[in-house]
Amino acid sequence: MASYALSHSELGKITRGISKRDADIEREREGSRVGKGVALGASYGAAFAVGYLRGTKEDPNTGAWNIPSTTVDYEAALAIVLAAGAFGASYNPKTKPYSNWLCFAALGTGCHYLGQIGRKMGRTGKFTTVAGVPGIGYGVPGSVGALPQYDPTSYNPTQFSPPYADPVASSLASAGV
Repeated sequence: MASYALSHSELGKITRGISKRDADIEREREGSRVGKGVALGASYGAAFAVGYLRGTKEDPNTGAWNIPSTTVDYEAALAIVLAAGAFGASYNPKTKPYSNWLCFAALGTGCHYLGQIGRKMGRTGKFTTVAGVPGIGYGVPGSVGALPQYDPTSYNPTQFSPPYADPVASSLASAGV
């Protein structure tokens, strides 16, 4: 039978290789922790900053913080611009290191905005944007193209038309039935 024995120097090379690989893995883990911290910090920081700006700049009566002469909300526009910037920056070698920062800022801003929409929907039961973007913000008073408020309990769903177009339903409603 053949004998397989490792010399002391060969065993030292293997041990050093394993130790080096263990150190590399630990550096990767530490970098991953730092990366997660940066992601959370940038996202939360962007959400706080935009929330603070919105709180100081929005219309106190309507909550609108629109780009002048439009119904486009600054916060929604900022989230889209930051996301587009993150994608664009990832293609240029000079700006590639900043693409993650822009991505995290877009994430924080967008999540803050969607959180506001969710909070508003929870209170009103209707999906509307915060300030009323045309095509999305139906039901927001003063938004472009706003529809009349719809109450699904206002008429029997088996009717062919809603009460405002049904003279029988109108007369019954005026009679208190």
